[in-house]
Amino acid sequence: RPTDPPNLSPPPDAGTIDLGVVLTTTTASVATSSTATTTADVELPPAAALRPTIAAADAPEEVRRAEALHDGQQYGAANRLLKRLRTTRPRDPVVVVLSGQVAVDTGRLVFAQQMADRAVALDPRSYRARVLKGSVEQFRGKKVQALKQYERALQLGPDHPMSPEIRSVTQNLRR
Repeated sequence: RPTDPPNLSPPPDAGTIDLGVVLTTTTASVATSSTATTTADVELPPAAALRPTIAAADAPEEVRRAEALHDGQQYGAANRLLKRLRTTRPRDPVVVVLSGQVAVDTGRLVFAQQMADRAVALDPRSYRARVLKGSVEQFRGKKVQALKQYERALQLGPDHPMSPEIRSVTQNLRR
C-alpha cells in the first residue's frame, strides 16, 4: 500500500503516515511535524503481526469481507459494503473504524473525522478507534490532539502489535 493515501492533501506541516502499512524491515516511515517523512529504526514485530485485523475472527462474514476489500485496496467495493453495514450494524465499532480507515485512505478527511469521533464514542477503550482518531487529527495538522489520541491508544494497548510504530510516531510528534 502507498505511504500516502490517494487524493489526500494534508496540511504542509502534517507529514505522512499510514498506520496500515505492513513493514517488512525494522525501518519505519513515520509522520513528523515537518513536511519530510522521517525514517526511524525501531524494533518491530514480524510484518504479519504489525497489522492485525480490525475485525475479530468471530466477526460477521460481511464485516471481515469489508476489511479484506479494504486491505486489497478495493476501496469502492469496501465503501459500498461498509455503507450498507453502517445501516444494518450502526453501533458496531469495527464497522465504524473500518469506514473511517477507508475514508482516510481515499482522502475523505471530514468523513474520516466523523467516523473516528463515532468510533471513540461507541467504544472509548478501543485501541484502533484511538489510532484512527490520532491519524485523522495528524492529517488535519492537529499535532497536540493526535498525540493525545495515540498516547491513549498506547495506554489501552501497550503490547498491541501496532504499539512500536505508534510509539515512534508519538516520539516524532513531540519534537
